[in-house]
Amino acid sequence: MSNSLKFGKSAVDSAKEDSFGLIPAGTYEATIFSVKEGKFGPGRNEGRPFWNVQYRISEGDYENRRVFQRIGLFTNWAPTEKNPDGASNFTLIQFLDALGAIDEDGDAEIPEIDDVVGEPVTIRIKVQKGTDQYPDDRNEVQRVMTGGASVKESKTETPPKKSRNRTL
Repeated sequence: MSNSLKFGKSAVDSAKEDSFGLIPAGTYEATIFSVKEGKFGPGRNEGRPFWNVQYRISEGDYENRRVFQRIGLFTNWAPTEKNPDGASNFTLIQFLDALGAIDEDGDAEIPEIDDVVGEPVTIRIKVQKGTDQYPDDRNEVQRVMTGGASVKESKTETPPKKSRNRTL
């Protein structure tokens, strides 16, 4: 059985355009819109956990646009020939610091996803030039900082939960 759909010519033409071009490099107020857990695929960090974080820009000309960042949930990347001890995971450090999850001794706990979604942050976006593997230019979150937004995006109110944070 087939269903007839009538989109209209202008809607089809708009969908064919790249109506969501690149966001210019710069610093933007945002909220953490969603977080999904995963594990790295084949490679040096195979099987190690990560969060795929979706940020929603919360003001200005690009309000409601989304950008993504994959954050490894470990202190050091897997060793390489150039760095046999593995490089520090600065992306995770910056993310946790923006959330206030690192104490004065440099210790941190990974918060629960539900405690992170909706948090205000400031993000610095850059435009990553295309490569042979990924030919199109794309946006990349270069840094996450403490948010300047005054109010956390409202979520359905729920009673506070007991912390089940993971210590790093």
